[in-house]
Amino acid sequence: MNQQDEQNQLNIELSAEVAEGIYSNLAVITHSQSEFIVDFIKLMPGVPKANVKSRIILTPQHAKRLLRALQENLSKFESANGKIKEPDQIDGLPFNLGGTGDGSIAGSDAGDTDSVSNDVSSTDKVDSDTVGQTDVGGG
Repeated sequence: MNQQDEQNQLNIELSAEVAEGIYSNLAVITHSQSEFIVDFIKLMPGVPKANVKSRIILTPQHAKRLLRALQENLSKFESANGKIKEPDQIDGLPFNLGGTGDGSIAGSDAGDTDSVSNDVSSTDKVDSDTVGQTDVGGG
């Protein structure tokens, strides 16, 4: 390894607590001019309340790099394991989400491991009919 490679290396440490991870089956994404906020939530079957388990705040540039990295990894995963099946609709979400800003929801129903992403406008309340839409293009 040459000196230039050594200068470009980043030493990343992972504590035992963080290495355990946090399970999430719903992500709510909102944004402003300067940042994207991703709230990770764990829904439990039959429980009408859920708490945010983790919040990640990203710059728009980092959000775009994360999107590309996720797309690349999903492509590799599907090449090795087959296409990930997405439901046409998520039935029986035990709550409504209302927001004050633009947002997206990416999640699964508490009893299901499939995921779906949806755009939600700032004035929409999200119910099972809205969540069933699969328009992820924004607009």
